[in-house]
Amino acid sequence: MSPRKIYFFFTFAFLLSSISCTKEEDPISINATDFTVTIAENPTLGQVLGTVAVTTNRGTLTYSVEPSETLSGAFAINATTGQLTVGSVSFFDFETRTSITGKVKVTNGSVSKLINVTITLTDVLEVVVNISDFNVTIAENPTQGQVLGTVTASINVGSLTYAIEEEGPSSPISVNSSGQLTVKTPSKFNYELRTTVQAIVIATSGSVSKTATVTVTLTDVTETVQKRLDDGETPIQIYTKDNTLLNQIYGKTFAGGKIGSLTTTGTSMGNCLILYFDQEYSGNQSASNTAANDLVSNGYSDWRLLTESEAITVCATQGAVPNLFPFAYFWTSSSCGGICYKAYYFSNSSCGSGGEPSSNNHQLVAVRVYVQDNT
Repeated sequence: MSPRKIYFFFTFAFLLSSISCTKEEDPISINATDFTVTIAENPTLGQVLGTVAVTTNRGTLTYSVEPSETLSGAFAINATTGQLTVGSVSFFDFETRTSITGKVKVTNGSVSKLINVTITLTDVLEVVVNISDFNVTIAENPTQGQVLGTVTASINVGSLTYAIEEEGPSSPISVNSSGQLTVKTPSKFNYELRTTVQAIVIATSGSVSKTATVTVTLTDVTETVQKRLDDGETPIQIYTKDNTLLNQIYGKTFAGGKIGSLTTTGTSMGNCLILYFDQEYSGNQSASNTAANDLVSNGYSDWRLLTESEAITVCATQGAVPNLFPFAYFWTSSSCGGICYKAYYFSNSSCGSGGEPSSNNHQLVAVRVYVQDNT
């Protein structure tokens, strides 16, 4: 080998050795800048905030969030890439705080560096629904569609829709698109059955809604027994609440006739026989039967002659109540064979029946069974 080649060989080896030694001896350095970002409040969980800007002269970097005493878990960082994400959505509320700060630790071997993280929040106009409980006092027995009032509700952006919670055919109250409350089922507003009527109204905008309680307090209206009957109370209900009304119940016109008895015989508790008495009428059994079947009184057409057993039921209560009818016989629909039919009479002190030729003329007492619907 020539001297010149030997010189170049040793020169190259020396330089290579010098470079190699320099790299191994250089200390690890980490260069980083603080992380700042501005986002709108109420982000989603895991939403990407950005990636910290860090470099190192050699080796591999790892990332971690320094624990915070006040906002622990507000954000998270990918240990390998340094990408920051939302960790706890509840901290990102502009109305509570306008910024979130913390620190990220960057590590390379035994070398580490802390980076300041500042997340500035901007305000977002949020949907806020407010609604107040509704209270009103009205007299019982309102009419269908009667206005109760309008719920007080507000929203900061957009518009509201209204509904009654679990509204059905028997719901007492309705609400329209303006929040106006009206009577839907008048029968629910009966002071003798309940003193307050309640419902839940819902005000909604998109996915945001709030509820309020609607309370309608009823005041008692002095009513005749007839009015209470027409409003749906049964004689047995009226009697249970105030037995001094017993005498008022008997003889009162109701559903086209007179209430003849408080009875459970053949019917369930709360049902009653409605009697219709026509003192001016006189006819034989066949004519009386036709007259009863053709009778239409107060909108009801299901009238018929009493059976003998029904007449006995009425008779059993006659001693406790004023006389409904003057002393007179009337026809029943019960046959005693051939042309013989049972005729019956009532009086203050007695009542009874007898078999008579169907050609005899008697006064007319028709009957219909009133069935109270308590649902």
